[in-house]
Formats: sequence, C-alpha cells, structure tokens
Amino acid sequence: MTPPALRSESNGIINMMGGVGTMVAFLAGGYLFSMGKAIPFLKGSAIQKLPQPQSFYEGEEPMNLQFLIDLFLHPDRYIGPLFSEHAVLTCGLVFLILFCETGLVSKMKKTRLIR
Repeated sequence: MTPPALRSESNGIINMMGGVGTMVAFLAGGYLFSMGKAIPFLKGSAIQKLPQPQSFYEGEEPMNLQFLIDLFLHPDRYIGPLFSEHAVLTCGLVFLILFCETGLVSKMKKTRLIR
C-alpha cells in the first residue's frame, strides 16, 4: 500500500498513465478497427494472455515522481540496467517507437493528414 505522504504523487502517475493509455487505445484501436471490426478485440485478448510483470519487488521502494524526473534528466544511469533486466520489453518498446515513427507517419503522408 502506498504511504499517505506519497499518495498524491502516485495518483498523479496513475492518472497520467491512464491518459496515455486512452490515447494509445484510441489511436491503435481506430487503426485496427479500419482493418476489420473484430481485429481490435482479437488483439486485445491476445495481449491479455501475455504474462503480467510484477509491480514491486520484495523490499523495493515504490516508484515516485522524483524517480521519473531523475529518469528523464539522467537516462544514462538507467539504460544499461533496464536493458539487462528487461531486454525483451525494452526491445519491444524500441520497435514500437520506430514502427510508429516510420510506418504511421508515412501512412499519414499518403492519406495527406500531414505534409
């Protein structure tokens, strides 16, 4: 359970991630829906079958806003351990970023949503 002193920061992080998740769901869901009405539901059920990561390790402090600021300002401290501990997830995230940056932007250019 989150200590009372950290609840405000934790709620802020939860709300931010809810907003990010909503944006991703609308963008990805809309794109998948254009491929077929059942595709978003099939992809969502496939994602639910993936193993869920542990939220906290034994004895580890919960993530707070100061950690996220430090992660943003000094990413060099965290990139090495992040790749060594979560190699598959990190590579998947990098793939997703590159896919969105190249594939979706070129699709938007073809449909003239951007110049």
